[in-house]
Amino acid sequence: MATTIYVRLLSEAVDTWRPIEAEQLSSDIFRILSINPDLEDETWEFNAGDTVRCTVLELYEGPQIVAIEAIESTSI
Repeated sequence: MATTIYVRLLSEAVDTWRPIEAEQLSSDIFRILSINPDLEDETWEFNAGDTVRCTVLELYEGPQIVAIEAIESTSI
């Protein structure tokens, strides 16, 4: 089942987060499922297929799961 997590958009003047779909692999590890539909307009910090460690941050919508670092899938 897919879970919504947030990835940071790069090259933005202010912190901007994009909600995307990811597969939860363990309590704080997710594999990104969503594909960036607009590569020319948005640069995501992490991309489809990346395995990321997440944490909960307070965003404008309240506490959200956000990707904070890429990890090697072999270190899960």
